[in-house]
Amino acid sequence: MALTCEFPFDRLGSSFANLNEDWKMASASKITEFRRKRKESKAGKKRKAKNRNQGTTRSEKELFGDKE
Repeated sequence: MALTCEFPFDRLGSSFANLNEDWKMASASKITEFRRKRKESKAGKKRKAKNRNQGTTRSEKELFGDKE
C-alpha cells in the first residue's frame, strides 16, 4: 500500500473526483471587476449606515435657522 499526498475528500466528505472537468478559472479582468465592485460596496460603511439610519435630508432648523 503506497501513501500519497493527495486529499481525496473535502471537509464535507465528498469526493473531488466528481468535479466538472469543464470548470474554468475566472479571467483577470473578471477578478478585477469583482474586486472593484466589492471594494465600492465595502467603502464608507459608517457613512452609509448613518445615512440609512438618520437620512440625508437636512432638518428644518439647519435649512432655515431658528425662527422666533
